[in-house]
Formats: sequence, C-alpha cells, structure tokens
Amino acid sequence: MEKMKVKKILNNNALLVTDNSKRELVAIGQGIGFRKKRNDVIFRNQFDKVFIAEGNEKILETIQKIPEEYFKVAEKIIEYAEKQLNVTLDERILLTLSDHISFAVERIKNGIFIKNKLLHEIEILYAQEFEIGIWGINLINNEFGIGMPIDEAGFIALQVHTMKEKGGNYHHTIRQTEIIKTMVDTIGEYLNIYVEKDSISFERLVAHLNFLLLRNNNDDRQVLDEEMNSLICKRYPLAYECAKIVFAKVKLKFKVALPIEELGYLTIHVERIRERNSSKE
Repeated sequence: MEKMKVKKILNNNALLVTDNSKRELVAIGQGIGFRKKRNDVIFRNQFDKVFIAEGNEKILETIQKIPEEYFKVAEKIIEYAEKQLNVTLDERILLTLSDHISFAVERIKNGIFIKNKLLHEIEILYAQEFEIGIWGINLINNEFGIGMPIDEAGFIALQVHTMKEKGGNYHHTIRQTEIIKTMVDTIGEYLNIYVEKDSISFERLVAHLNFLLLRNNNDDRQVLDEEMNSLICKRYPLAYECAKIVFAKVKLKFKVALPIEELGYLTIHVERIRERNSSKE
C-alpha cells in the first residue's frame, strides 16, 4: 500500500502530502485531517481524491477557503449522482461543486439570487443531471435551512454533466446551451409567438437543435435532396425564412456557420411550432 507523508493540514478534509517521489499532492477525504500533524504517515486507501499540488496554488487556496460543511454536502451529491448515472465523475468535481455550493449558499443568505437563463434548455438537454440538481438543492436547503431556488439545480446539472466521462468542457457546454436558447428565442421573435417551455413541441425543438449542433461539431450533416428542399421552401415559406434568420443570428452572434443542408430539417420543426401555436389561437 502506497504511503505518503503529511506536509501540511489544510482542513479536516484535506491534507498537503508528499509521495515516494517527493511530489506534493492534495489528499481529500472526509475527516482525514482530524488529529493529523506534520510528518504523519497516511496511506492511499485512507482518502478519496488526490490532486497534484505543484504549480496549483489556486487549488490550495480554494480548499482552505471552503468551510468543511460544504465539502460534506458536495460529497453526498456526488455520491448520489454517481449512483444515478452509474459513472465515476471526474475527481475535480469535489472542489468545483464545493466551491459553487459555498458561494451560492452565502449569496442566498444575503438575499442575492442569480437567475439561470438557460434553465429550461438544461432541463431538456440534461434531464438526468437536472433531476440530480433538484435532489441536490433539496439536500442543501435541508442542511442549511435556506430556500435555494430551482435555478441552482441547473448549475449543478451542468457541473455533473461536464464531469462525466466525455461530458465535455463546462464552458463549451454552457456555450452550446446558450446557442440553443438564442435559436429558440429567435424563432419566437420572428414568428411573434411564445414557445411554451413545458410543451412537447419545445422539447422536440430543443432536442433537434442540440443534435444539429452536435452534427455540426462532428461534421456530420443531415442532407435533404434538392427537390425536397425546394418543396419545403415553397410549402412553408414563413418557416423557411425563419430558419434562415436563425442560421444568420447564430453566425453573427456566435461565429458558428451552420450548414445550409440543415435548413430543410429546421424549417419542418419551425413549421410544427408555428402550426401548434396557431391551433391554440
């Protein structure tokens, strides 16, 4: 069993240690810092996570600033998420989630609430992770006696999603979700309709836009033949113009050039939204 030596106690749940190669590491585990002192020996099976500390002063600073109770809550959420998703999340989530919870709780105690503008899109795109987020905010509310809003479930969901294997980069995931929101909003504005966020049409539209972006990222295009595209253009002229506006908006705002071959598919989805809205009037 690999032995390490304690160099510094960061808090009850984190130690700065050195391994056999004299590398500095941050060892994290519930209660591992309790009654430890410098030069004590600790074994690898006594802690849950380990980070390379050298050149990572920001990690050390973050760990020391986060109160112990937030680590404990984050660990419970991570454990629940791993069971629900049947995956092992990237070890970095313990730090990022603990830090987020700490900041969010203090914010809310001070009456500062941040609106999650991507909430509905996150709920559709990352449904399992969103349910974990709901479970997480209920746990946080019970632990700290606060009223954490559902918006925070979306933020937790994004963290969980991006810390899954092949989940992607956190900022890239947010950007993709922002693009989808912009596309949905543009459709609503152009057609002068309200796209109901809890409708089946909205769910299908968001799913289609997500796959459109994924295909574009992978250079995998859904191509309708020229005759079919021409038919769609003539049959649904308003929806077709709307689809073109959406593509132009994404290119202008996000510098993402979506393939013209996808216009026909998007037109069909836009027309479905338009028809459903018209039938309610």
